[in-house]
Amino acid sequence: MIAIKCLELMDSTEGLRRNPCNLDSLGTLRGQISDQNVNECISLELQYACRYWVGHLEQSKKALKHQNDVHMFLRKHLLHWLEAMSLLGRMTEAIATITTLQSILMVS
Repeated sequence: MIAIKCLELMDSTEGLRRNPCNLDSLGTLRGQISDQNVNECISLELQYACRYWVGHLEQSKKALKHQNDVHMFLRKHLLHWLEAMSLLGRMTEAIATITTLQSILMVS
């Protein structure tokens, strides 16, 4: 249930989108963006959802199907999620999360 709530938050109007910090240039380096700006643009709840949704999914032991919520989320928001994780300084974590998600999908 927590994984689904994370997906719902990330897919909501307050959730993930392109250029969440409204940067003037999409090539702006992370070091040029203040942590305060990131925290104002990506709520703590959304940060939590971005970081832990796959962990909650993994703990649920729920089998994933091709057209389920996760598949639809990835089709719509994978790049938005990666952008948010980058802004949060969590790209290493994002790569590990993708590896975990891939292993869950393989089991399903």
